[in-house]
Amino acid sequence: MTTAATRPPNSPLVAAGQIEHLASDMTVTFAADVTLASLQQQLAVHNQWLPIDGDPNATLGELILRNSTGPLRLGFGAWRDVLLGAQFTNGRGELISVGGRVLKNVAGYDVTKLLVGSYGVFGAPRTFTARTWKKPSAALHVVFDAVGNATDFVNQLLPTPLRPHWTIHHRGELHIGYLGDAAAIDFFQTAIATRGPAKSHAISPRDEIELRHRVWPDPPAFRASVPPARLTEFFARTGNLDVSCDVAFGIVVGARNDKFEGRLFSDAAIGLGGSVIFFDDQYRAINVQMQPAAYDILVKLKQAFDPENNLPPIPQNHT
Repeated sequence: MTTAATRPPNSPLVAAGQIEHLASDMTVTFAADVTLASLQQQLAVHNQWLPIDGDPNATLGELILRNSTGPLRLGFGAWRDVLLGAQFTNGRGELISVGGRVLKNVAGYDVTKLLVGSYGVFGAPRTFTARTWKKPSAALHVVFDAVGNATDFVNQLLPTPLRPHWTIHHRGELHIGYLGDAAAIDFFQTAIATRGPAKSHAISPRDEIELRHRVWPDPPAFRASVPPARLTEFFARTGNLDVSCDVAFGIVVGARNDKFEGRLFSDAAIGLGGSVIFFDDQYRAINVQMQPAAYDILVKLKQAFDPENNLPPIPQNHT
């Protein structure tokens, strides 16, 4: 761990492999090559954590560039909500600093968000600054076997004290998770029983992470984004194959298996106004399919940040 110090102009806030945690401010600055596991270990010293899903051995730069947030986005926000600032090198090799290191720091365009899910086509990340949260001491896992329309059911919970921290619809079951201290978990377990037949289990935060990862494939073979109100149509068009769905945001992910039909998923998502990204075995984006107007915007942004085309290309669009 590094300590705050005067740094030369136009240099990274922290060196490669380093973390600077300002525990009292609940912020942390880390190099892009730091792994998620290393960061969580450092934050845990001060009873804090970063509420992000993903491969613990992946670097944070990788997770941010492919927008690997996971279902915890419902309770804590996605990378675009968690990040406060970033530093990256553009196509000319210039170090660009955007955002800041405090919660309210941006006037004008928040370029930090542009890096999230960009796969490095706008710049190569060097450092990031993010918010941190108090680490939960307890967790609750709830399973509903049949709730009719899962999206409608979750939408009914969102404006109530029973707003979940994550939801996953998988193999006909709706999984809901809550995180907090023992008193909060006791409340959630008692109150959720009034919402219909359900199985609920108080578990440790460690077990909750393992359980969530079992029902949310990482890495997936594809990631589709569909308007939540049209998820029922999406599943009807794809035959309700073995996928996992974050019903609150309309994110559908599927593992690669013998029944995988990429064209079926892409046609369904694009036809419903959504988009799809396909990945190889190393979780590299190999094909992005989105609406033509959205893809054209990406091309123009890349030309602005990478006029000499030195950075990775935008994955090809096939719509």
